[in-house]
Amino acid sequence: MIEFKSDTDVILQGPISSNVVNGTEVDTLDIANEYSKFWFVNKVIVSTWADDNIPEKYKDNAKILIVKSDKLNPHKNNMNLQLKSTKEALKLCDSRFSIKIRSDQLIYPQSFSMMKAFVDFYVDTIQIDKVDTTTPLGYIFVHGIDARNPYLVQDHIIWGYTEDVKSVFSCDYLDQDILDLPPNGDMSYYEDKLNIPSWIGLNYMKQFDARVKHHFENQLEYLCTVSPSRDVAMSVYTELRDHIFKPFPKIDMLWLKRFPINGGQYPYDMYMRQDHYFYEEQIENTECQYNPEKGFSRFF
Repeated sequence: MIEFKSDTDVILQGPISSNVVNGTEVDTLDIANEYSKFWFVNKVIVSTWADDNIPEKYKDNAKILIVKSDKLNPHKNNMNLQLKSTKEALKLCDSRFSIKIRSDQLIYPQSFSMMKAFVDFYVDTIQIDKVDTTTPLGYIFVHGIDARNPYLVQDHIIWGYTEDVKSVFSCDYLDQDILDLPPNGDMSYYEDKLNIPSWIGLNYMKQFDARVKHHFENQLEYLCTVSPSRDVAMSVYTELRDHIFKPFPKIDMLWLKRFPINGGQYPYDMYMRQDHYFYEEQIENTECQYNPEKGFSRFF
């Protein structure tokens, strides 16, 4: 008889979100309750802000924990808010695996189960050491990988061994006054500035290669749109990224922020136009197959 054990902590990171979906109001606590039903989920940690109004529901669900913290002052940008709330939640993570998910994204059951099977199948196949000669426990799984901008991996979903996820979020806060939105919509504002979404991937990847650390320490030379050696950073990133991160296949989800656009599904077409790629694009080049009833396997 197969014994199923809950081995995963889920972090819902960000403010309490809500939207009316098909006539019913759905919020972050509803999302937490849905994730708590999965056999492999040990607990769900809703990590939000001290000034957020927390809905009075699911208090009898012992698998849901609420973490309320103060925002950084000044927080400078949304990246630092993500780092702050995730770092606070990770203090409570003690399961084998941890997942960081946006607080407004509900991954539908078949996709969530598939992702768990995907992680279990691939996590231990990593073959790369860090600069300090230590080896990560496994891959870090992400929603997608950017093939156009150096060190940019999607941070909506980050899944891996808890020790590795804590290492991903061990980075410092972004100590630069870079605005989340450009003044007057002028995108040239960003040309000589670090691409903020690359912060998490950049900091984790510099643990693996001294060249990345050099790029990190010389950002204007390597990591900005106008950087004269940006192609060098892109080459190193391309060499390393698939040895450290593994993108999930495309999934079905409800993204409260985007509903009712396309039913609240993830905008894969938009991200693919921006040269993001996903496991599904590579599936013909692997022996691994997925069966919804049996998970990932080389043989059925």
